[in-house]
Amino acid sequence: MGQALLICIDCGGDGAFMDWHERKRLQMLLEGDRFDKVSASIIGINLKSEKVIVRLSEDRDELFWHQLGGTGSGRVSLKGARARAVREQGLSLLNGAGASQLDLEAPAPALRNDWVLAITEAIERANAKPADFLEEQQQQKDQEARQRQREAELNQRIQQAEVRRQKYANDLAEKYSTRK
Repeated sequence: MGQALLICIDCGGDGAFMDWHERKRLQMLLEGDRFDKVSASIIGINLKSEKVIVRLSEDRDELFWHQLGGTGSGRVSLKGARARAVREQGLSLLNGAGASQLDLEAPAPALRNDWVLAITEAIERANAKPADFLEEQQQQKDQEARQRQREAELNQRIQQAEVRRQKYANDLAEKYSTRK
């Protein structure tokens, strides 16, 4: 009781452990939902919007949207982005510079809150993938460099020991050969 149930699921190869709620939010993003995509607004008043379906891509690095009954579609990268709740039911996806990439209006505040949280988690996972991969590669390179350095030190010690052995053997041979 009181413990979080951890379930290992495939998160695009990162093998992360997710609790039940995170898994449900990820599933919600993958399935997608209907929103109003805000095309134009002035001082928080939406002047033009269109009905769209928004969902997370299979590789979990982008959000796709497409118009209902239309031909418009697009994608927004989650790398370096951040999600922000706007007004009562609004959701805005910002790029690294803070410029809006996608503005949405949810049908209900609860749905908007769930999506902001789920997108924030997806952004964290998308941003973590390359860093973890690059960090892992760097650690492997560092380990290989340490191993090569260790082997070089061992070879040097072996050579020094051989030189000392030869010197000792020569000294003994000279000592006993000159002795009568």
